[in-house]
Amino acid sequence: AVKQKADYLGWETHPYNALLDEYEPQMTTTILDKVFSELLPKTKSLLSQIQGAKKNPSEPITHTYDKQKQWDFSMSLLEKIGFDFESGRLDKSTHPFTIDISPNDVRITTRLSSHNLMEGISSTLHEGGHALYEQGLNLDWANTPLCSSASLGIHESQSRLWENQIGKSRLFWDDNFEGLKTLFPEALSSVSVSEFYQDINQVKPGFIRVEADEVTYNLHIMIRYEIEKKMLTEDISITDLPDLWNSYYQDYLGITPPNASLGILQDVHWSLGSIGYFPTYTLGNLYAAMIYKAALSGIPTLHTSMNATVLKSLKEWLNKKVHQKGRLLNPQDLIKEVTGSALTDIPFLEYLTEKFC
Repeated sequence: AVKQKADYLGWETHPYNALLDEYEPQMTTTILDKVFSELLPKTKSLLSQIQGAKKNPSEPITHTYDKQKQWDFSMSLLEKIGFDFESGRLDKSTHPFTIDISPNDVRITTRLSSHNLMEGISSTLHEGGHALYEQGLNLDWANTPLCSSASLGIHESQSRLWENQIGKSRLFWDDNFEGLKTLFPEALSSVSVSEFYQDINQVKPGFIRVEADEVTYNLHIMIRYEIEKKMLTEDISITDLPDLWNSYYQDYLGITPPNASLGILQDVHWSLGSIGYFPTYTLGNLYAAMIYKAALSGIPTLHTSMNATVLKSLKEWLNKKVHQKGRLLNPQDLIKEVTGSALTDIPFLEYLTEKFC
């Protein structure tokens, strides 16, 4: 059915382009193949370097965390990054998501875990990033196609920027860790900000994409991208896919899923027919690093602090540079206007190297 869809839509060079264009306009396999062929060996080399250094703490911080206190902290984080509660709200769900009815009504959810404090924090900041994009769209273009995001990749850049470049940075926790310790004194009173920062930034290959760290995450996406292309152009049966999946995981991450639940059945995208969607996640990571590098040049205080004033300055900068552009520009033109560069993995790899090596 997906092959037929690509044919009905029409394509040149590769049928995957027709499907990819639905999520990331004007992106092609030619561009992705080049970017991914360079990103893959560099990521594997970086992962090997990090594993060899053994910088990760030997034992993770474990405790039971009150969900109401986590909720209170999540609400305070949204306030600090400039989320407009008059034009949106936060709720809880099994899987975090964002719904935009209009820029004046943007609803997000988060997921809280009694045993994983960062699950709620990361999902709140991630969905908060999506929400800031929707709330920042230009209302002069309301009810027109221009009053919408440039692409899923650009949208993902906003969520990943707030989740990772901000929410997993040392500067962010220098400003916010004491407030977290106040809420959870039994768990964190003896933990330093350095120990906490190391704990939330552990790098370890795993089977589950949504739980992956910043270094290994894109490897999960590139595996799916390669398999999706093969499904469209090669005679691959359904029964062949689990073994193909496992062989990629062994090659890219050095691990083999023990069963299909931890392997090929973990995502809903393929059962929904969403072929061409996965690359937008890695594009979001690359765009986020490029945009954040530009923001560091435009907001000097980001180099020294991430208090509420600085974070709202970042939100306003993103409003002006990204959000208010809506769909006026295609993703590649937008990223070049914001950063001065075409799509590249260089800022992302520089960011990871500085952080983890």
